[in-house]
Amino acid sequence: MNQPLPFDFTSQPAQRVDDLPLIVDSFAGGGGASTGIEMALGRPVDVAINHDPVALQMHEANHPTTRHLTVNIHGQTYAITDIGMRMLTPREQFRAQGFPGSYIIDRGADGRVMPKTQQTHKCGNSVSPNVAAALVAVNCGHLRGKPTS
Repeated sequence: MNQPLPFDFTSQPAQRVDDLPLIVDSFAGGGGASTGIEMALGRPVDVAINHDPVALQMHEANHPTTRHLTVNIHGQTYAITDIGMRMLTPREQFRAQGFPGSYIIDRGADGRVMPKTQQTHKCGNSVSPNVAAALVAVNCGHLRGKPTS
């Protein structure tokens, strides 16, 4: 059920026709991020992108108002990674995951600069700190404040 998105594609880059920011789940596999975003913001993700049509079918079953995007070229399915909107910066990606603004993402402990592609990769492989904190609080709350020998 792909409803028209509230965008004006005649302007470049494309703009929303309302005042809400565009929400894109670029790794819409099982839908966990989209579900969490909807829980937090009270509105669904606007666009979900994944290379796996089966994953998008499951995502669409759970998020029917979200636009789901892939493209098929000569029988090969590809994810659409440029829909006329700017990509999130690595800092925005980490902030969306729940990392604090002070979290160091642009260099390693040895001071070597980390390129943006690596920053994005590390964000994609990270666990949301808020989810980790909630799981630990529920399952290991009895350990809070105990010394670590």
